[in-house]
Amino acid sequence: MPAEYDAIIVGGGHNGLATAAYLGRAGLKTLVLERRQVLGGAAVSEHPWPGYTVSTLSYVLSLMPPEVIRELELHRHGLTLYPLAADYYVPFPDGSHLLLTKDAAQARGEIAKFSKKDADAWPAFSAYLAKIAQLVRPLLLMTPPAVGAKSPQDLLELARFAWKLKGMDVKTTGDFVKVMTLSVAELLEEWFESPQVKAARCVSGAIGTYGGPYTPGTAYVLLHHYIGEIDGQMAEWAFVRGGTGAVSQAIADDATEHGAEIRTGARVGRILIENNRAVGVSLTDGTELRARAVISNAHPKITFCELVESNQLPPDFVRAIDRYKTRSGTVKVNLALGELPRFDGLDPEDYPHKVKARIGDHPPRRVHELSPWNKTDTRPRLDQAMTPERMSRSAGNLTLTPISVRPPAAMALRSQHPSRWNGRRPPANPAAASRERPISTTLLGR
Repeated sequence: MPAEYDAIIVGGGHNGLATAAYLGRAGLKTLVLERRQVLGGAAVSEHPWPGYTVSTLSYVLSLMPPEVIRELELHRHGLTLYPLAADYYVPFPDGSHLLLTKDAAQARGEIAKFSKKDADAWPAFSAYLAKIAQLVRPLLLMTPPAVGAKSPQDLLELARFAWKLKGMDVKTTGDFVKVMTLSVAELLEEWFESPQVKAARCVSGAIGTYGGPYTPGTAYVLLHHYIGEIDGQMAEWAFVRGGTGAVSQAIADDATEHGAEIRTGARVGRILIENNRAVGVSLTDGTELRARAVISNAHPKITFCELVESNQLPPDFVRAIDRYKTRSGTVKVNLALGELPRFDGLDPEDYPHKVKARIGDHPPRRVHELSPWNKTDTRPRLDQAMTPERMSRSAGNLTLTPISVRPPAAMALRSQHPSRWNGRRPPANPAAASRERPISTTLLGR
């Protein structure tokens, strides 16, 4: 049966849509198949309540390469970004707080409230990570080299990779390896003494990971916050007008403008394999579609464990993908508000409504593992969140997003041992205390 398309893309997430846009611009006949009625995957905007638009999953933009925004002309397609006014607002039990912004003088003054030494170290620390970020960022746009391969193309990619790193001296190489492998807690301990300052920055090292502050590699997660770019400004993050679904819609608009076909409500049941090549897909309604290439935007385990027959794959690959662990330590809750949230220690007139905040009932000891800098407090606590009785009943269109960055163990223990969650009784088993992770909450007022 002849191919109807040059390429079929399984899944209409933002990566699949971007692929379709580039293929369309190359003149290839491309089809995107999305099982849901809404495009975007994790970058989607939905309307759970009348008058409200919510970024259901992904909620801010930073790591999207500016090259993609420029090449797909996303601003022309309606993409509008609002840079975050602040990185973190952290209130403490004694009434003090730490508000970090991109303004170097402001951040230094805030940190000096807790440690003059840390305030002096802050500019150097920021410059240190910014320098490494400049080395790493170009690598994100490269095809990873196939180490050990001997084909001319693979050798060329390997040479390009080496060329990108040509300017690294011994010290820079050491710093690069350290940030790529160290835990965020250990990195911060090399630079700062204040537990408040370390706690505030530690969140950025463990967010979105299934690990704690001492997990190796979390320093690289912190580095991501220096790699991103918004409108030419490095280390910047932004909200998207219309929610992150507007990013996916802008990409989809560019794809369709250049000839791509996008179908929603079209669930792929099987990727068709013939003579060791993907030749098309079969939808769950029985429709078969043929293409010269099949590209999957689905999760690897869905792609290879559900959409492809195991007998079509090498046995060692089947074993490897079957053992591939995929889990998340993040839970996101979207709340509707009738008024702006109030931040302790700040006058409402002094802060904009787009503030990214770290709020809890015991923040300095609340970073994922009851703080790596206070090993003695084993009391399990749940971070403060906006409860219905604390929300205004008046009409409005503001949302608040509590984000738990390490909930699984805590949530499991809550269901198994409710008495441990009274906030007053420590666990009877000290060994269990190390497994009880509090739910760290980031609040995003929009």
